[in-house]
Amino acid sequence: MSLSTLMSFVSRLSKEVSDMTKIFGNPNDAEFNVLLLRWSDINKQIPGAIVLFSTVDDVVASVRIAVEMGIPFVPKSGGHSLWSTIGSEGFILDLSQLQELTIDKNTNTVTLQSGVLIKQANDATWSEGLCRPLGSANTARIIPMAIGGGLNAMSSLCGSMSDNILAAKMISAKGHLITLLPSSYAELLYAIRGAGQFFGVVVEITLQAYPSSILKMSDGTVWTGMMLSQISQAEEVFNVLIPLTENNTVSGAGLCLITSAPPTFNTMCIIVLSIYFGPTSNAEKFFAPLLALQPFSTCNSIPYSKVNDVADTFCVKGGFKRLTGAAIPNLDPDVWMKVIDRYEALKLTTSAS
Repeated sequence: MSLSTLMSFVSRLSKEVSDMTKIFGNPNDAEFNVLLLRWSDINKQIPGAIVLFSTVDDVVASVRIAVEMGIPFVPKSGGHSLWSTIGSEGFILDLSQLQELTIDKNTNTVTLQSGVLIKQANDATWSEGLCRPLGSANTARIIPMAIGGGLNAMSSLCGSMSDNILAAKMISAKGHLITLLPSSYAELLYAIRGAGQFFGVVVEITLQAYPSSILKMSDGTVWTGMMLSQISQAEEVFNVLIPLTENNTVSGAGLCLITSAPPTFNTMCIIVLSIYFGPTSNAEKFFAPLLALQPFSTCNSIPYSKVNDVADTFCVKGGFKRLTGAAIPNLDPDVWMKVIDRYEALKLTTSAS
């Protein structure tokens, strides 16, 4: 794709979109670089242009013209994925300014656009006495996480985020805005619940929300926080986690991270992020074996809308980092001790180079 073709696209697009939609084509421009910021700089490229949209109609026009002219593009909302980057041959379809959000208390549903942050949606629904499956990062956008599956703290109560998608608006590969409902485009609606990135540009979804009573506490609190242990305690931590992860009678969720401790990221550690739905006394009893290892702990009962705040440190943009997760049928300490050995060897290799 030649630079002149891309410039022809930009020229044509500027005549068809509203004045509020901005087109940035100078990589030396300060705002261009702010918009280019990503959670990770792995595979980061410099696009030929960044288009910051103010209306859905403008996004539709952009996709239609790009398809007609054969201009490649990638959509971007929060900048957390490793794949939503493109070089000078194409442009970034920036949806971060599309932030309309409405709540229907009669049906307990939330309809939102692709620029709405997870924290924005959580705070808005919580203020109405509702909660919804939330993702694990306040700074990520709802739609990309939901159409990608969306494991979340409430998965044990109401499924993944994708399970709660009731309807959507999507721009097709032909540049048409279509509404996905159980009564129309039902198969496509099913398809975007986990693989939405492959079928079009999703600009709006409607999600099921739930009364706060689903959290099993009258005040809407959950017991959560971070338990950080030295990497030398990893095997002990894994052995304690085995019976906890095999207990299917408790409503809750958790993540175990092998990482380098913030803010300097020079020292390896093991972090358990835990969530328990129920009284504090029950949570502390359930996690007593882990707490007995005397980790640095921030665990306490907090409003559900603040559950993600513990992970804000990991949401800072920039730097070369990757977060990879896996669901496993059982926890084998020997396997994960080998993972730690390989991680330590990788750190030595990178520091030497």
